[in-house]
Amino acid sequence: MFNISVIIPIYDSANTIEKPINSLISQTMNPEEFEVLFIDDGSEDNSSEIIHKMMGHSSNNWSYIRQNNRGVSSARNKGMYVANGKYIFFLDADDQIPADFLETLWNHAEKDEVDLCWIWKIFRSSEKFRLKNHPMCGFNTGKECLQAYLDQPRNAQILINQAVLNAHNIRQSEDIDFGEDVDFFVRTLLHSRKVHVEQEVFYLSQKHKHQVSRNMDKIHARLTMIKVYDRLILYCKENFLDCVVIDLLYTKRAEILFKLLLLTVKKRDWSHFSEFFKKMDFPGAYQHVIEKSNLSPKWRIRGVFILRINKTRHLWKKIWQD
Repeated sequence: MFNISVIIPIYDSANTIEKPINSLISQTMNPEEFEVLFIDDGSEDNSSEIIHKMMGHSSNNWSYIRQNNRGVSSARNKGMYVANGKYIFFLDADDQIPADFLETLWNHAEKDEVDLCWIWKIFRSSEKFRLKNHPMCGFNTGKECLQAYLDQPRNAQILINQAVLNAHNIRQSEDIDFGEDVDFFVRTLLHSRKVHVEQEVFYLSQKHKHQVSRNMDKIHARLTMIKVYDRLILYCKENFLDCVVIDLLYTKRAEILFKLLLLTVKKRDWSHFSEFFKKMDFPGAYQHVIEKSNLSPKWRIRGVFILRINKTRHLWKKIWQD
């Protein structure tokens, strides 16, 4: 068994795949102690040729697996299925990690006997200093870290003990195309007894015009996030009795739906507004969202107006049922 399995989903990544490969070849961790799994999700470019050429000249343990195009979550799940590492780590095909990344995380994971290492994703080195003050840095249990994450969400990646994933049958959801990381993070944190929040090494993420998240329709993306939070709320109700986490999930759902309503107002999309308005089923959370949001005075007033209409709707619905 390896210490770490690094899983890299590939889809037409010829223009970027050299970055993660170079960062893995340069790792200070003994190459015999980790494996690299390239899961090609039906690429039509020469990604495979580049991978075989670069990895063929390295001393790393690696495998290349090709499947029909089923999406990034399917590729990650395939990687987890064949992984032989004690810990699982996902690396995107356009990102990179520092040379001491794997060794640093492995040392913390083994020394502190943690289920999960939390690593911040950064786009600029200046972000490091702000993230060291994030509330998660003060906690070391899954529940505490989850509450801090939901309160102040930031882009991240995790190193997770494969035993935790297998014990609780945690896999990536293949039927959603946005927010899959949030869904995965919440479920892994819920089942992690001890967590290490890394503050020395960071995941180096890249922004470019071809990223799926940058080109996705905003309404579709937010509707998908509502679906993610609905699932997580149900998951928590079925598996946990922690009302604090459930309330936080309801609040995050309310925040997404409220932004969706404001977006439809800005676009004068009244048919979608009516559809989304009916989803407002947790009134208390929306008042909290308005109070903590950075809305301009004009949009804050509009938000309060929406809430008052919704409150009246719930009142009439109750009277009608009675």
